Amino acid sequence: HAQAIAQACKVLSKTAIIVMPEDSPAVKINAVRDTYGAEVKLCKPTQEAREAMSAEVVAGIRAEKGEEKAEEIHPNQDLRVINGQ
Repeated sequence: HAQAIAQACKVLSKTAIIVMPEDSPAVKINAVRDTYGAEVKLCKPTQEAREAMSAEVVAGIRAEKGEEKAEEIHPNQDLRVINGQ
């Protein structure tokens, strides 16, 4: 999912910040960051840690740039992701 979101953002000239567990395979991290140009934020490998960091990233962007400037896309609870599988 991370690579698909990063690639879509690259195509649409949007900024992507992808939260990934710190134990993700290097090949996946490198693809998201180096191939698709997304910023990668690493967190502990728990659902709770991923959700907390994602919420923190979104809140920070919204506080700095405005409510409409950030959108959280959950990897398995977002209907757009589910429909795309």
